[in-house]
Amino acid sequence: MVLEYQVQCMKKIFTLAMAALSLCGCLSSGVRPRQYLLDARAVTPAQPLPLVTMGRSAFPSGDIRLPRYLDSSTPMMRVGKSQTREVDESARWASPLPDMMREVLAINLASLAAKNAEPTACVDQIWFSRFAPEGNKVLRVEGIARLSLTKGGNSNLDFHFEQAWDGKTIESLIAAYNQALEHLALLLAQSASTTSASR
Repeated sequence: MVLEYQVQCMKKIFTLAMAALSLCGCLSSGVRPRQYLLDARAVTPAQPLPLVTMGRSAFPSGDIRLPRYLDSSTPMMRVGKSQTREVDESARWASPLPDMMREVLAINLASLAAKNAEPTACVDQIWFSRFAPEGNKVLRVEGIARLSLTKGGNSNLDFHFEQAWDGKTIESLIAAYNQALEHLALLLAQSASTTSASR
């Protein structure tokens, strides 16, 4: 009887302590996190481009590698050669950034090709050396993409370009990410077209 009473008291104390900790956590954070997704920007070109897919049987997902400072649940920006900071402390990625980039690129690439087109090439891997805002209203995008051609052989695409954003709002940055992935899809499809034509 005494033991049962002590257990009930301990449970009540534990419940009150957890409630107090939760309340402290809510008060200390102050700002509720907002989640963001990247969106595909399907665009129909004047002339359909070759169909490029993300991945194949050996690389079913099309591997995307990002710099370590972007391996975060929060959108980050560079503020120096080796310094980074959060763009917005309340912003969070709704999914891992590489997964969202892969999905958006796949949709963008499909939108550039004619309907029912046969794949000309597939993206095996993309290594990004830069894919982040750098504090000067510029989203700098640099890296290398490795493509496998359907007719045989491989091709590498070195890419580097800039995408403007307002340097202030997270919404503007997300839009710049979407526009950058749209432009990268166009570069990948054009590269596959040029390489395939030369073989």
